[in-house]
Amino acid sequence: MFKTVDRIIINIAVWLILLALSIYVSNYIVLSVAISTIVFILGKSLINLIPKRDKTLITRADKQKAYYAVNKCLDRFANVFKTELNPRIENDFVALDIDGKNCAVYPMISLTPINYKDVLPVAEKAKEKYDKLFLICADVDNTVNAVKPYLPITTDEISYYSLFPTLEKTYPQNAVKIKRKFNFKIAHNRSLLFGGLSLILLSFIVPMRLYYIITGTLSIMLYALGSINYNKKSPLV
Repeated sequence: MFKTVDRIIINIAVWLILLALSIYVSNYIVLSVAISTIVFILGKSLINLIPKRDKTLITRADKQKAYYAVNKCLDRFANVFKTELNPRIENDFVALDIDGKNCAVYPMISLTPINYKDVLPVAEKAKEKYDKLFLICADVDNTVNAVKPYLPITTDEISYYSLFPTLEKTYPQNAVKIKRKFNFKIAHNRSLLFGGLSLILLSFIVPMRLYYIITGTLSIMLYALGSINYNKKSPLV
């Protein structure tokens, strides 16, 4: 979700884009300000009419995450993976045969991001028999990436949300059905936002106004696209 400052900047940028286009077409400042303001308000009003998801409701994915946080259900996770990987339960792990290597999968679903203290004992146990360890988790914090080079076994993560569609189909949980959407987070490269805004502002004082408007708009669109966070399906499923 965008922070308040980012929302304000994007609203200003959108209004400036409309204003710059209006001035480009009419050359009357007062009329352009009025038109851009009216169009902006109408656009915001139409967007506000779109039904919004009730954030107080829990999604099926989150309910299943809570379920698996207290119940590892190795047999259910074993049934998710491709049959050619020969998935099987061995002690606390789901074992897979990947490119001639004996790999271990461990469900580490948690209501909070897992950290290195959660990973270390699992890696120590997996090194005794396996060549690689996969952790099924919803999220990790920075400490996990920091200790990865020093773990006794090569370790990687499988996003729980990439397994969710198969788990939901095979083992549905009773919950209010809510349409799943992209999760929006702050883009890593905020300079795209400020760069686009700067180009829009420059369009008011340069002769080639349309080119600055187009370039600035594209920069802001790239920022918005870069803010989309989605989970790709694991190739193991």
